[in-house]
Amino acid sequence: MGYTRRMKRQCGRQAIGSLGNGTLRPLRTLVLIAVLGALLTGCATASTTASYEELVARIVDEPVDVASLRGAFLARPDFDERLRELVELEAQVLAAIDERPLRLGAVGSAILDLYYGSLAGHQALARFYDYV
Repeated sequence: MGYTRRMKRQCGRQAIGSLGNGTLRPLRTLVLIAVLGALLTGCATASTTASYEELVARIVDEPVDVASLRGAFLARPDFDERLRELVELEAQVLAAIDERPLRLGAVGSAILDLYYGSLAGHQALARFYDYV
């Protein structure tokens, strides 16, 4: 066996021996704990987002975050159509708020059917019920 072969074998044994003698064990343990912690924390914070309909149904029994409601409304596939309808109905509320309060009941209900978080819809119904 040549000198270079013998040196390669000895260097290889020393490298393998140094890995197995426990010098890297604390480092390996620390890395393993960090990876497991990151995985567990990531899984704990990953939450499923509720749909708009689920959030509106929950409003009756428990408080719902307004930002979640708005985000779910914005994520709807028919958002652009609903927004056009909402803008038209809210304009009707502004026009009728002082002069035709009886009309506000139907318009306010239609607004809240489109988007429960609409302040104009709630204001229209409040004005309607104050008048009635």
